[in-house]
Amino acid sequence: QNFVAGAVSGTIASTITLPMDVIKTRLQMELGEKIVQDRGANNKTMKSVAIAKEIIKTEGIKGLFSGLTPRLVKVAPACAIMISSYEYCKRYFAIRNRT
Repeated sequence: QNFVAGAVSGTIASTITLPMDVIKTRLQMELGEKIVQDRGANNKTMKSVAIAKEIIKTEGIKGLFSGLTPRLVKVAPACAIMISSYEYCKRYFAIRNRT
């Protein structure tokens, strides 16, 4: 039960956060190609919005979710193992501390 809960929660979290990660990656690629004069937070926010609009314009909403399958192949099992291991250890040590 914990294993499945971890896999499902990891899948949901990864799917929700993927568009922000795609935008961040594109922004990092752009920053790597040229030196940015103004590094203010507002500038980065505006650039992120512009990048999101450009992705949607050229690739559609689907573009914001590019790389979802490889990400889920990695994250779902990792979260499943982490959550089930945590719950197992929590139960084990709770029982051990009683004795």
